[in-house]
Amino acid sequence: MLDDLTLVKALKKNSREAHDKLVARYGQMVFAVIARTVQDVRDAEELTQDTLLAAMLHINRFNPRRSHLSTWLRTIACNKAASFNRRVDTPVIPIEDIKDEWPAITEEQIELELSDVSEDNIQRLRQAVLSLLPDERMLISLYYFDSMSISDIALTTNTTIQIIYRKLFNVRRKLYDILTK
Repeated sequence: MLDDLTLVKALKKNSREAHDKLVARYGQMVFAVIARTVQDVRDAEELTQDTLLAAMLHINRFNPRRSHLSTWLRTIACNKAASFNRRVDTPVIPIEDIKDEWPAITEEQIELELSDVSEDNIQRLRQAVLSLLPDERMLISLYYFDSMSISDIALTTNTTIQIIYRKLFNVRRKLYDILTK
């Protein structure tokens, strides 16, 4: 089995076998990242193809000293999904507009509510995640479903660790509020 660096070298030589290996190794991961942000499966499939094609076309931009290949691909996927969601014209309500209405709550209270694994709570949590804005779903997806670290999410989304911590708290708070209504 080819390791990622060998795969990248083969992709740079435009190897058909390397293209197939990239799709086989990372296609599902890319699709999962996009599908958790984009509502329509056909759109997610198309964006997955666009992501993998962009990776193949721009493989010379990949820097293995900066990130893993999987992180780089997630970055491309997140950007493709974000661009798509902007074109769909999703209404955006700034978190600052609603957080003044929130009573003080601790991270522990949020964690307690979100970690309830009862069947009813899991169903409500799934619905709550679907009600989030696309960029919020992306953040939840990267952190919980892809188990990415805060620093990798910051790298993937081209932002700072502090911003990711704040956004993650705000999104988790939003989920808490939905679940406790």
